[in-house]
Amino acid sequence: MKTAVKKPQKLQQKLYLYFLILPISILAFFAIFFYQYIDRILISREKTALAAVNEAMQQDVEDGISRLDDTSAGINYYNIKTNFFEDSSDLVLKNNEDLSGSIIALNGTSMKADQINIYALDGYGAEFGTITKNISIDPNYSVWFQQAIAARGAKLVGRPYLTRRYSLSGGKADWYVSVYRAAVNRNGRCVGVIETVRRCRILFQSLNASENKEADPVTCVFDEDGNLIYPYDAGDDMAADCREFFKLYREKKGDSGEFRMPSSGEKYTFTCSEGRDSGWTFLTVQKNSVILKPLRLFSATLLAMVGAALVATILMSKRLARSMIRPIKHLKHIVQRLNLSTLGKEKTADYRTPYEELDELYAEFEKMNRSLQASLKELEASRQLETRARAYALQAQMNPHFYYNSLSCISILAEDGMTDEAVRMCRSLSDIMRYITNGTEAIVPLREEIEYIRKYMYCMKIRYQDSLDYSIDIDEKLYEEQIPKLIIQPVVENAVKYGTDCLPPWKITIRSRSDADGWMIEVVDSGNGFPDDRLKEIRAKIASADINDRTLLDNLKIGGLGLVNVYLRWTMYCRKGSLFEIGNTEEGHHAYVRIGRKTDPGEKDTDGADGLKTEQSAENGL
Repeated sequence: MKTAVKKPQKLQQKLYLYFLILPISILAFFAIFFYQYIDRILISREKTALAAVNEAMQQDVEDGISRLDDTSAGINYYNIKTNFFEDSSDLVLKNNEDLSGSIIALNGTSMKADQINIYALDGYGAEFGTITKNISIDPNYSVWFQQAIAARGAKLVGRPYLTRRYSLSGGKADWYVSVYRAAVNRNGRCVGVIETVRRCRILFQSLNASENKEADPVTCVFDEDGNLIYPYDAGDDMAADCREFFKLYREKKGDSGEFRMPSSGEKYTFTCSEGRDSGWTFLTVQKNSVILKPLRLFSATLLAMVGAALVATILMSKRLARSMIRPIKHLKHIVQRLNLSTLGKEKTADYRTPYEELDELYAEFEKMNRSLQASLKELEASRQLETRARAYALQAQMNPHFYYNSLSCISILAEDGMTDEAVRMCRSLSDIMRYITNGTEAIVPLREEIEYIRKYMYCMKIRYQDSLDYSIDIDEKLYEEQIPKLIIQPVVENAVKYGTDCLPPWKITIRSRSDADGWMIEVVDSGNGFPDDRLKEIRAKIASADINDRTLLDNLKIGGLGLVNVYLRWTMYCRKGSLFEIGNTEEGHHAYVRIGRKTDPGEKDTDGADGLKTEQSAENGL
């Protein structure tokens, strides 16, 4: 079993590690321990504080309920002495003028209740306070009335309700809480119901004052059935949160603790107590994020200090390592810049290092550089000879059928007496032969290749007559571009061959496109386009073709010149700057081949881009 080779570390990283690992470990241990310790202390203290706040607010509310209960008990005692409940007519204020003064006196100067209402068993009664008048209700449809009678003298605390009943001159509605008690005579028989009313904003005054700030605890009050009592005017969202608090509190089954809200994920600390008079549950909660805010501020400060310490440590280690790392990085950058064009130009002999070992490394690199430069010159000479041999071999592959067909056309023209056309075609064919057989020029201007193609297409026009049409429109700015000889002609020949595999008329379009990034010659035929499987095959061969494959010449065959060989010749000439595309047009699905070259960044023309040109050639009239 092979042992994995451990990858060496960078020297600078090693120094950073030694300088950072100890202080980071100490600070991390201290920060985690301190955070956990202070977290428990703050939560414990907050529970104690919340319990005190909850108890104080509960006491205020309970005292208010107790005063309402005391007032109703006093009125009941007054009834036992006077029997004013015995006849509902006694409750009519005009028949019993002393009743109002007695009720108000029982309420006291401190106004224990904002409103006192008394009802006989038949529903007739009177109300005293802000509004003083006779009233009547239907006892059979008043739930609280029936519940108070059933309680037989025990108090009944109602839920907050919103009403305008006690507002003067049609004022705005307000929230109230009522305490009910059945009135009994001296024989213990129920004779009516006493209702003492208090405004919620006065009864819950201490709770309202404690929630003026966002960071203050939230207190919720619920009755024995879990109905929300306070906040009495809560909106839907607040009421939903309070009910969720109550549900989670009941699941915890304790006077204090912590729970997490499922909807928001926020963690809360709570404390709870039961009211002795009202029977209500007082639940006070506080966000842990508020409780732990001082700790988090301290942690942020500590983190900033750790960051500053890390920066200082990095700077110190960087300064210490620079003297050792800088010479190595200098040599690394030289190696990165090293390529065939810069070989032998990088000088390291004049660079002085502070260490003898690095001086020896630089000297060996200089020696290697000179050796590579000498080897490169020999390789370039050999490569140029090989590349030229490949170009000539590819250039020599020309389809002889073109010449046979051209000679046949000349013969037919001569037999038909079309001597002028025969002479012109002979001259064109002679120029074509001269252009092909001239072995002194492997690289020619684009102008000569296009002129050759014009003559070639003229010969094809003579052959196919009206069945074939063509257009050649090349931007004159591209005429001086240097290209390998016979690089575009095979593409045009391929377009003629496969673009005439359908019913005439046929059309061959040769046009140019150029912009600041490069130029391109496009050849489009009017045939049926590349079959999908053939197009995939050609693209796969192009993708796998290797211009450095030394068996390339052995694999080429006479008559086998195709798009792959054109791609190889063009790529050998342009290297990374070559452009070569094949495919079918979106409209008509005709075949197209594009060959071009990217512009060197230092040679980009800023004149703008030229669009594709499709004007008819003058020779199309032949």
